[in-house]
Amino acid sequence: MKILTEFTSRKSYLIVIIPIIVIVFFANYITLTDIDTWSIDKASTIDAQILWQKSIPCLTPGYTTSHGAIAVSNSQVVFNSGCLLINTHFIALNLQTGEVVWKSRGDKSFQVVAVEDGYLAVYSDSYIGKLDYTGNFIWESEGFPSRAMRAFYVRGDTIYAPFSMLPEGGVYLLSQQTGQITNTIVDKNAAVTLNTVHINWLGDNQISIVDNSNEKTLWVTNRPSMPYYAQFTYFEQVDDVLLIR
Repeated sequence: MKILTEFTSRKSYLIVIIPIIVIVFFANYITLTDIDTWSIDKASTIDAQILWQKSIPCLTPGYTTSHGAIAVSNSQVVFNSGCLLINTHFIALNLQTGEVVWKSRGDKSFQVVAVEDGYLAVYSDSYIGKLDYTGNFIWESEGFPSRAMRAFYVRGDTIYAPFSMLPEGGVYLLSQQTGQITNTIVDKNAAVTLNTVHINWLGDNQISIVDNSNEKTLWVTNRPSMPYYAQFTYFEQVDDVLLIR
């Protein structure tokens, strides 16, 4: 009976530990690899060449951008990558060579934006942070309630961050230099903030456009009738044109 008990105990131990070892091994040995997929056709009239290509495992898809959580500055390409919710990093590549310049810890990020002195990112649903060109955090905002926000818009020194949490919602205004909240626009229907306006959802079929400067509603429109419930995931303002997907 004693031998059987020891064997059973060891067997259970091995069953638990092996998957953990495999996951840790997998997460630590995933690397960016050079690929040879894209090419410029010889018949193309574009005088250009592909400088480099990379395969990026587990690239965070982003939330309000069509190209994922990626930012491009004058010298770097910065993105968020992580597999199995572990070993998640912000990674910077040299814009000209594609070589890794730095890696910085960071949970799953939904948006990364290049600014004059670094990068801004929203991550973990509840933090906004600013990184410099070496990957060091200049500041992190206070922790907002979980799943409160996934996107923001930068205008001058102000970061507009729409949030949604019961029983209220609205837009946080944060200082780009310190990450501190300078003001709050309380609006339970706020969805996203753009150049000069923020967009509200009024029920399933109405969208209202509100002026950021005075919080006045500029106009309201009905969404086209659809046989299913559609979630808006992408917004962009180009001059006086508003794009919603």
